[in-house]
Amino acid sequence: MSFKIHNNNTINNVKQNIDINKYLCIRVGDYKYSSTTSDVNNWLICDGRSLSRTQYSDLFNVIGTSFGSVNINSFSLPDYRGRVPGVVGSGPGLTSRNMGVSVGAETHVLTVPEMPSHQHTGTTDSSGNHTHSITDPGHTHTYSGIQSQGVAAGLDNAGENNPRPTETTSSSTTGISINSSGAHTHTFTTQNTGGGNAHNNMQPTLFGCNVFILSKLDNYDNLSQLALKIVLEY
Repeated sequence: MSFKIHNNNTINNVKQNIDINKYLCIRVGDYKYSSTTSDVNNWLICDGRSLSRTQYSDLFNVIGTSFGSVNINSFSLPDYRGRVPGVVGSGPGLTSRNMGVSVGAETHVLTVPEMPSHQHTGTTDSSGNHTHSITDPGHTHTYSGIQSQGVAAGLDNAGENNPRPTETTSSSTTGISINSSGAHTHTFTTQNTGGGNAHNNMQPTLFGCNVFILSKLDNYDNLSQLALKIVLEY
């Protein structure tokens, strides 16, 4: 069934019985993309600015202080400048994300735990076949002997013990040898390489718009009437 609307009085009468917001398809807190560079018709650029909770009560009721606040009388808009919007919630196998959570970075410097497991190998320089020598000058021992003589005719001291002269042993070395240390390794330090700089962490991106959020429906009165006409004439 079709209705023909001929004057605004009829529209106002009908509006009392119909929730026109059901047909507008826009709500406070909705987002949109636009190349526009300034606020327009209560669509505010999401630049992180602070707003009055009283003046923008409808929007405050939707987003609250999810994006911060500077005091108890204000709340902050999301700041999407240079950022990619994300969807809240938790998909299968994904981390749960709440409104206002900000993650990611344009660049990143790898930490040691993030590096793949790997080894550095190398050998020390060889000195070739070689021996280790020691100095052992050797030494001697001296001793005195006692000479025993038998009885000899015509000697007054027959049978008397006569001391022998002091004598020296032959020189001898100690026979010291150096024990082998067996198989062993030597530690060494490699030289540092690389600059330790951050790497680019961004996906291919083309920047060309601003993100807006609808703060009020005050300026949509005429649009509401137009939408109502369309609904009732359909």
